[in-house]
Amino acid sequence: MIGRIVTVLLVCCVAACTGPQTQEIRATLTTPEKCSALGKVWKLRVRFGLDGTPVGVEADSGNPGPIADPERLEVGECDNVLFTVRKDSRNRSAMLIFDKDPGFRSPGKQPAYLSRKGAIIIPIDNREGTGKEEFAYSIHVDCPESIGCAPIDPRIVVER
Repeated sequence: MIGRIVTVLLVCCVAACTGPQTQEIRATLTTPEKCSALGKVWKLRVRFGLDGTPVGVEADSGNPGPIADPERLEVGECDNVLFTVRKDSRNRSAMLIFDKDPGFRSPGKQPAYLSRKGAIIIPIDNREGTGKEEFAYSIHVDCPESIGCAPIDPRIVVER
């Protein structure tokens, strides 16, 4: 009896692991703090080199308007920025860190964002101030230890 139960559990586990996996991003956009409504959603995709290392970002499909320079994305308050990180591996994870400015500043509420589902979302909050503020960040992506991935360093520019 116990042998049958173990066999059934093993078969179920193998079937679940080998079953179809979805590539769909199930990311939840949020209305940033102090914003009355969700602004625009800007979509970027991390580009990878042939060896699997991140080499930059590019505009993804479905943006509210053209993006002149994805490496220096200009957004407004109450917008969301969505990064697609996945290349071929469903298990690839990424960390996005605003670590280039003094004080570990970011355009949103949190200084770092971790993704294990292929997407990172940054809600741009509504702070005091006017003019353009520039936030430099690094994207760190899982890759084979033999390669050793270096972070890429694009920027988000917020018009306040």
